[in-house]
Amino acid sequence: MKQLAATALFVLFVFFPCTFLYSADLNNSQIVKLINSYRKSQGLVPFKENAKLKRSSRIKTDDMVTNRYFGHDDLRGDPFYTNIRRVDYRYRNVGEVLARGCRNEKSVLRVWLNSPPHRAAILDPVFRDIGCSNRLGHDHGFYVVCHLGRTAGR
Repeated sequence: MKQLAATALFVLFVFFPCTFLYSADLNNSQIVKLINSYRKSQGLVPFKENAKLKRSSRIKTDDMVTNRYFGHDDLRGDPFYTNIRRVDYRYRNVGEVLARGCRNEKSVLRVWLNSPPHRAAILDPVFRDIGCSNRLGHDHGFYVVCHLGRTAGR
């Protein structure tokens, strides 16, 4: 019986290792909440979650995980804002922050705050809207994308 249990655990760890290391999904709204809390502490208005930016970030997250890359430009060389245009978010300004390998929502924010360009994007007062997405990748934990924007009319 002990041998059967040990074999079962071995099979689970070998074939499904991420299920023990990572939760099933990160909470995108919790990531936004943490970002907004930090923005407020710096005297900035909080982001408003935007469905179109959430959709564009999901397209980007899925593409990176499916095609096994990590970067602001996709493998065709298209810049990040291509997906934002695809979902018809009519913007004046847009930005993107990426993370991978994070195990929880707090570690996502920590990674971004320790990166001067990502920190600057999160604290940019021009941006008013946000949409975040995440997906568990093949080898680097969660891939997280947040698209930041301001519509042309605001």
